[in-house]
Amino acid sequence: MIDLNDFFADPTVTIVPDGSSALMEEDLGFSTVVLENNPTLGDPEVIVAALGTGLYLDYAFQEAAGETDSFLVELLDAMTSMALGPAFVFSSDVTSMGTILFDLSTLVGSQLGLRITLISEPGDIGVDSTLTVSNLRLDPLTPMGNGLPLPGTMWLLLFGLGAARLRVWKPVG
Repeated sequence: MIDLNDFFADPTVTIVPDGSSALMEEDLGFSTVVLENNPTLGDPEVIVAALGTGLYLDYAFQEAAGETDSFLVELLDAMTSMALGPAFVFSSDVTSMGTILFDLSTLVGSQLGLRITLISEPGDIGVDSTLTVSNLRLDPLTPMGNGLPLPGTMWLLLFGLGAARLRVWKPVG
């Protein structure tokens, strides 16, 4: 588990004492609220990518009725603080919850940071949307997160191969 207490947090971010989760709430004074681990700014929790490892993050985004908010999660290059590109960015502008997975296999040995941003989009007049992030961790990739076929896909593939074989071996009559 990666300790969120080691991250920079805007004033409207509440991190639980054990660092396992954080609640991000909209702020009247700012259009964005940030929870960030940025190694170039001296944040201590550097993420080091390894083969077969994924960075997992659970989230629950609650967008208040009639508001136009979104959130963004981006992996950062530890040397430049720049986002690593589309494969390492997740965003949502609808109420949702789930687990985000970034496959770090292509970044083996790289030092990384992480930025999580709650964004009040233009035209948003309320401050009632929230984002909870929890269980930030480096874990081995699961079969579904590793590009392996799902069990149902395997059955379809086997059925297709069997049907093709029957067609090839069908006696001519």
